[in-house]
Amino acid sequence: MDETAPGRVGKSKVDSIKGEVRLGKSCSATGHCNAKQVAKGSGTSRRTFVTTLLTGGTPPVDLGAVYRVNRERITIAALTEFTNSLKMFNSGYLLMVLTGLSKRTIQRRQQKPTEPLNSEQSARALLGAQTLEQVIRVIGTPELAEVWMSKPAIGLDGWRPIDLMDNAIGTQLVSELLTRLEYGVYQ
Repeated sequence: MDETAPGRVGKSKVDSIKGEVRLGKSCSATGHCNAKQVAKGSGTSRRTFVTTLLTGGTPPVDLGAVYRVNRERITIAALTEFTNSLKMFNSGYLLMVLTGLSKRTIQRRQQKPTEPLNSEQSARALLGAQTLEQVIRVIGTPELAEVWMSKPAIGLDGWRPIDLMDNAIGTQLVSELLTRLEYGVYQ
């Protein structure tokens, strides 16, 4: 399958995507937790799940902590692990959407997986990842979320939500539409 186009990866959905999540005892001593080690449970927010998964460590507790994590930068390896955990679209395609990097640049960056993205790419990836998780939470399942993201939305002037996520303002528009859908506000 071409990594430049959205497509099914063919994997089953993970239980940790629906509902709230918490870190399980299976995280390594270094604090690195992969998506399969995150379990359903406590009142930890979805934002905490995203930032924990992308940073590979302890979840930041406030926006200031998220900012500090962003300044330390997210690695391509953590972002790849996150996109694989979503079970929607193609992981390579989501990496391009979340970082704004070309397919070839991502391939080069994956040869040095611990090298961090720059601050702008890290911030963009974090915002996009939070929005993708919001889509799954509001729509219901990764499969339905992928379908919703791939179809033109009236609330987005006929744009496909996945196409708008190529910049911060488009990502914010998608997030605002999801919030309106979640609370039943359609005007």
